[in-house]
Amino acid sequence: MSPNEFQAEKQSARYVAIAWALICMLLALGSYTAQSMQGFPDGGLTPYERQTLRPLQILIATCFIQGFYFLYLGVMDKAVTAARMSLMIIAAALVVVVPMMIIPSCPDLPICRAAYERILNTRMDHGEGG
Repeated sequence: MSPNEFQAEKQSARYVAIAWALICMLLALGSYTAQSMQGFPDGGLTPYERQTLRPLQILIATCFIQGFYFLYLGVMDKAVTAARMSLMIIAAALVVVVPMMIIPSCPDLPICRAAYERILNTRMDHGEGG
């Protein structure tokens, strides 16, 4: 690989890192806003919301921190190849972003609901029903 090709690959990896950082920060902000509205207007949380509140807060904070990390990688001149950056983003998405997006929508997903009920050996109480 010639030096010009390496520089071009490094530059594209920097742009991808900055884009992922912005996506992470926007997702974290959106998730934080949605999480802060749980229980509105009376402040009552369902048992499912109480059980998932702390893990969701941890995932939101981790997503925000990860956004700053990728912003750092993109702004600073670090020698990160496009392949390595792609693997880092895929790992970050699978470990942090996907669970952060699934937890709030789990009651609406039959496979997630079934897994929740099987793991905890209890029915999901998410405030719906009569």
